[in-house]
This record gives sequence, C-alpha cells and structure tokens, in this order.
Amino acid sequence: MLGLWMHLEWRERGRAWAMPLSIAGLALGLAGGEGALGFFAYLGCYELLGHKGPLRQRLLALVPAVLLGLAYVGAYKWLGYGAFGSDFYIDPARQPGPWLANALTRVPALLSGLLLSLPSDLALTGPGFQLALGLAGLLGVVAVGLLVRAAWPSLEEQQRRHLRWLMAGAALSLLPVASTLPSNRLLLTPSLGGAVVVAVALTQLWRWRERAWRPRALAMGAAVLVLLHLVTAPYFWWETAAGFQALSARGDRIHGILAGELDLGRLAQQRVAVLAAPDPMVGMYTAARWWMGGGVLPRAWWTLSFSPEVHRATRTGPSTLELELERGRFLTTRGERLYRYAEAPVAQGTEVDMQGVRVKVLEADAEGPLILAMVTQRYRVTPMSREEPGFDIGVTLSPRGGLPVRLTLR
Repeated sequence: MLGLWMHLEWRERGRAWAMPLSIAGLALGLAGGEGALGFFAYLGCYELLGHKGPLRQRLLALVPAVLLGLAYVGAYKWLGYGAFGSDFYIDPARQPGPWLANALTRVPALLSGLLLSLPSDLALTGPGFQLALGLAGLLGVVAVGLLVRAAWPSLEEQQRRHLRWLMAGAALSLLPVASTLPSNRLLLTPSLGGAVVVAVALTQLWRWRERAWRPRALAMGAAVLVLLHLVTAPYFWWETAAGFQALSARGDRIHGILAGELDLGRLAQQRVAVLAAPDPMVGMYTAARWWMGGGVLPRAWWTLSFSPEVHRATRTGPSTLELELERGRFLTTRGERLYRYAEAPVAQGTEVDMQGVRVKVLEADAEGPLILAMVTQRYRVTPMSREEPGFDIGVTLSPRGGLPVRLTLR
C-alpha cells in the first residue's frame, strides 16, 4: 500500500522523490508474500485508465515496477518457491489449464466476499458451497454494477477517473489469490478498490431517499448491500473469530496429547512420526505451533497420513511399520489432496524418501494406495507411550483429542 501511495504522490503531484519510495514499498510487500502482486495490478490500471498524460509517458512510468515484478518472479522460480502437486494451491505458470478451470469458480466466490461481505471461506466445506458462493458473487457484480452505473452521472470527473482504475485494479488483484481456495482473508488487496465501489453504491442509496426510492429494483439491491455490509458483516466477523478460537482449542488438545506422549527432556535428540492427523488444518500447523509456544522441536517431524479414517499400524521389524486404513484409500479426501493432486495418482511400488524415513506403497489400486510401508533409516524404533508397554512408533492427532489408531504387534 505504501508503494501504491508513493506512486500516486509521484504521478498525481509530481513529487519525484516518491518514485524510489514506491519501488521500495513494493519490494518490501513482495518480501512478505505473493499477495503483494495485486498492487501491481492497481499500478497498471492507474496508468492505463486513471492518469491523463500521454500514453508513452504512462507506459514509461510503469517500467520501474515492471522490472521489479520480473525480478521477483525470476527469483521466486529460481529459488524454488511456489506450490506444485496440490488440488488446493495451483501455480498458474506450471499448471495453466487447471488454474484457469479453478479460477472460473474461485474468482466468483471471492467476489461474493468482496462485494456482498459473504463468508467465502464456506467454499472450504465442499464444491456445492463454492458453486453457490460463485453464483452469489456474479449476482453481486450485476447488482453493484447497476448501482454504480446509476450513480455515474452524479459523480465528478475526478471521481470517475479514480473509480475506473480502482474497479479494474480490484478485479485483476483477485487473480493472484485465485491460486488457492476462496477465503475472505485473501481479500485485503482487492478490498482497496472493492470498498470504494461498495461505498459509491451505498452513497447512491442515500441519494435515492429523496426520490421516493425509485427505481425500486435498484433501491432494493442497495438495501440488501446495507444489510450485508452493515448488519450481517459484524456477525460473520464474530463467527470467523469464533472459528479460529475453536481451531486453537483443538490445537491445545493436541498439544496435551503430545505433552503426555513425548519425552520432553530427550525430544531435541529424537524423531517423531505422527501416524495420522485426521484434521489437516490442525495437523499441518502442529509442529510450528508447538515451537511458537516455547516447545522444543525434535530432530524430525514426520506426518504419515492425513486421512480421517481409522488407521491400522503393524510393526514388521525393529525399524519398519505398515500402515493401512480400515476402509477407503489414502490420498482420496479433500484434506489429503492438499498435498497430492488427483492428476498424479500414487502407483503400487512408489517410494518416497522423507530424509530419514522411506515410505513405499505396498498395495494400491486404481482408486489409490491401500497399504504403506515405513522404513526408518539408521534409527531403531523405540516405544514412546507411557500407557502401552508394547510397540508405539508415534502419536496420532485427532480433533476430538483421541487416538484413532490400532496397533498390531508382532
């Protein structure tokens, strides 16, 4: 935002000293995450749609930002950043086809959060919710577009000029965040322009109070915007906060399991194998949250499965283990597809080296892996549970606080 602000200071008010500050601000934003790419969309739309100077001058003004963006993308790829092989996170450069197919539903769902203040996070619960949110987003575009069109004649030319590039910038800034599942947490950058668009629509509603609410259809649409943005939005905000609190509480229960299962005095020299983490959102952050809470990390933290089904673990040797599900296949649920996309099924005989643990698919069919074998390299598996005198290679993480795993000792 600092980069965009300084760019406007440079171009609108002729303050040359603001140009290097703009580049510095954009670079700082990129160092924080890919979401800063959305501000480059605002810069481009401002020069093409908002500035009044000659086209050649406007294009030259974009050169510093374009060079910075190209350098960032080059370094990003060269250093190996980005996501690949996931059904949730899709890199448009590596998978343009799947990215476009998903963006066709993800962008409309994000628009439902941007224009109607609906919780686009509901898309996480299933494709049906994502489709419904997408339809709501398209209706929001129509409703807000008609309201802005009705307000357009009453706007000053200066307001129209800035509204044009802010609307276009908000729309284009949705594209970088369409690489993952819709969520209102992704709308910070698009909301810079989206908030202006909604404000224009609500202002038009206020003007219509003197016209006996005509035309009535548009007045009703604006009234719905008031309801969504001023009445229900605080509730959704509270609901989101409550959801994060529940997520935190599940994490606390898991940490209680870990504190009871692990030898904290020896943990820094040990390696932990998590047999199953049925809740991926909790399981994927457990080690990081453990460390952030002051806990000592082990030398390795291996999560073997994110399947929500009951697991059966069978020890087959001093340092070997076989893992299977009581029903179903591995890598078939939405949570598991976060780490392995459907277009790359795991065949029987596949081996994966996890830097200390080697996992082999012993049995698989067309639907997915059935039995996995885990072989530790150079480390002897030792009991960890204080309750079971027999074999226990690790712990399982359940959102309910239990241990949904059955061990078969040999």
